[in-house]
Amino acid sequence: LDLRIEYNTDIYDGYLIKRMFGHFENLMLKTLAQPEIQIQEVDYLTQEEKNHLLFDLNNTVIEYPSGKTVLDLFEEQVAKTPNNIAIVFKDTQLTYKELDDQSSQLA
Repeated sequence: LDLRIEYNTDIYDGYLIKRMFGHFENLMLKTLAQPEIQIQEVDYLTQEEKNHLLFDLNNTVIEYPSGKTVLDLFEEQVAKTPNNIAIVFKDTQLTYKELDDQSSQLA
Protein backbone atom coordinates (compact mmCIF):
# COMPACT_ATOMS: atom_id res chain seq x y z
CA LEU A 1 0.00 0.00 0.00
CA ASP A 2 1.40 3.36 -1.02
CA LEU A 3 -0.12 6.58 0.25
CA ARG A 4 0.55 10.08 -0.94
CA ILE A 5 -0.51 13.17 0.95
CA GLU A 6 -1.01 16.51 -0.73
CA TYR A 7 -1.60 19.58 1.39
CA ASN A 8 -1.53 23.35 1.18
CA THR A 9 1.84 24.46 2.55
CA ASP A 10 0.47 27.98 3.02
CA ILE A 11 -1.87 26.62 5.70
CA TYR A 12 -0.17 23.54 7.15
CA ASP A 13 3.43 22.87 8.07
CA GLY A 14 5.20 19.59 7.44
CA TYR A 15 5.46 18.72 11.15
CA LEU A 16 1.67 18.83 11.60
CA ILE A 17 1.07 16.73 8.50
CA LYS A 18 3.69 14.21 9.62
CA ARG A 19 1.94 13.89 13.01
CA MET A 20 -1.49 13.54 11.38
CA PHE A 21 -0.13 10.87 9.04
CA GLY A 22 1.40 9.06 12.03
CA HIS A 23 -2.05 9.04 13.66
CA PHE A 24 -3.63 7.72 10.48
CA GLU A 25 -0.93 5.06 10.15
CA ASN A 26 -1.46 3.92 13.77
CA LEU A 27 -5.20 3.77 13.18
CA MET A 28 -4.81 1.67 10.03
CA LEU A 29 -2.21 -0.70 11.49
CA LYS A 30 -4.24 -1.35 14.64
CA THR A 31 -7.53 -1.88 12.84
CA LEU A 32 -5.87 -4.23 10.35
CA ALA A 33 -4.23 -6.19 13.16
CA GLN A 34 -7.46 -6.30 15.20
CA PRO A 35 -10.47 -5.97 12.86
CA GLU A 36 -12.89 -6.50 15.76
CA ILE A 37 -11.55 -3.52 17.73
CA GLN A 38 -13.94 -0.64 18.25
CA ILE A 39 -12.75 2.71 16.97
CA GLN A 40 -12.86 4.36 20.41
CA GLU A 41 -10.45 1.70 21.68
CA VAL A 42 -7.77 2.54 19.11
CA ASP A 43 -4.89 4.54 20.54
CA TYR A 44 -3.77 6.62 17.61
CA LEU A 45 -1.01 8.63 19.32
CA THR A 46 2.56 7.64 18.62
CA GLN A 47 4.68 6.48 21.55
CA GLU A 48 6.72 9.68 21.23
CA GLU A 49 3.56 11.81 21.57
CA LYS A 50 2.36 9.79 24.56
CA ASN A 51 5.71 10.27 26.28
CA HIS A 52 5.64 13.99 25.53
CA LEU A 53 2.11 14.42 26.90
CA LEU A 54 2.56 12.22 29.95
CA PHE A 55 6.10 13.08 30.98
CA ASP A 56 7.46 16.20 29.30
CA LEU A 57 4.38 18.38 29.75
CA ASN A 58 3.70 17.04 33.24
CA ASN A 59 7.18 17.72 34.53
CA THR A 60 5.88 20.21 37.07
CA VAL A 61 7.93 19.31 40.11
CA ILE A 62 9.03 22.42 41.95
CA GLU A 63 10.78 23.03 45.21
CA TYR A 64 8.39 23.81 48.03
CA PRO A 65 9.75 26.51 50.32
CA SER A 66 10.38 24.91 53.69
CA GLY A 67 9.13 26.83 56.68
CA LYS A 68 6.18 28.34 54.80
CA THR A 69 2.58 27.28 55.07
CA VAL A 70 0.08 27.19 52.23
CA LEU A 71 -1.47 30.29 53.79
CA ASP A 72 1.91 32.08 53.68
CA LEU A 73 2.31 31.22 50.01
CA PHE A 74 -1.25 32.31 49.24
CA GLU A 75 -0.73 35.66 50.97
CA GLU A 76 2.49 36.19 48.98
CA GLN A 77 0.59 35.49 45.78
CA VAL A 78 -2.15 37.96 46.77
CA ALA A 79 0.51 40.62 47.34
CA LYS A 80 2.24 39.87 44.01
CA THR A 81 -0.78 39.52 41.72
CA PRO A 82 -3.94 40.76 43.46
CA ASN A 83 -5.86 41.28 40.21
CA ASN A 84 -4.98 37.98 38.54
CA ILE A 85 -7.64 35.28 38.35
CA ALA A 86 -7.18 32.85 41.23
CA ILE A 87 -10.16 30.57 40.84
CA VAL A 88 -12.85 29.80 38.27
CA PHE A 89 -16.01 27.82 38.89
CA LYS A 90 -18.72 27.66 36.24
CA ASP A 91 -19.50 31.31 35.38
CA THR A 92 -17.80 32.76 38.45
CA GLN A 93 -14.21 33.84 38.72
CA LEU A 94 -12.38 35.50 41.58
CA THR A 95 -9.12 37.40 41.66
CA TYR A 96 -6.58 36.67 44.38
CA LYS A 97 -7.71 39.84 46.18
CA GLU A 98 -11.39 38.86 46.03
CA LEU A 99 -10.61 35.34 47.19
CA ASP A 100 -8.50 36.70 50.03
CA ASP A 101 -11.31 39.08 51.08
CA GLN A 102 -13.89 36.28 51.03
CA SER A 103 -11.67 33.84 52.90
CA SER A 104 -10.94 36.51 55.54
CA GLN A 105 -14.68 36.93 56.11
CA LEU A 106 -15.00 33.20 56.76
CA ALA A 107 -12.07 33.06 59.18
